[in-house]
Amino acid sequence: MLTQASTARVKRFVTAFLRSRYFENHAFGATSDDWINDPARAARCDDAASNGADGSTHAEHIDDMRAIFRIYMRDRKNSAWKPTERFIGAVEEYFDDLECWHDANGTLDQMIG
Repeated sequence: MLTQASTARVKRFVTAFLRSRYFENHAFGATSDDWINDPARAARCDDAASNGADGSTHAEHIDDMRAIFRIYMRDRKNSAWKPTERFIGAVEEYFDDLECWHDANGTLDQMIG
């Protein structure tokens, strides 16, 4: 169980991470490989973009968050900042909680507007 202060730190990190250039550069659609590897999602995103929407589902976006966070942690392996297992676990738990919330509210497979 995290303290209230630790929970707030994790939330601040996740918010900054999701707004970062790093996340943006690794998000779905950032490379042509994404369009080759998942043509159905690519077509959905392309159609949605014409209306100013995202097109990915909440589940897909949360999976992207997890995958990009894992890549980020791998890239940090040789840096001065070495996150603890507790921190990594807390961020992963944040993503799990977000997924559970969308699942409980019936929006997990809903496209992001």
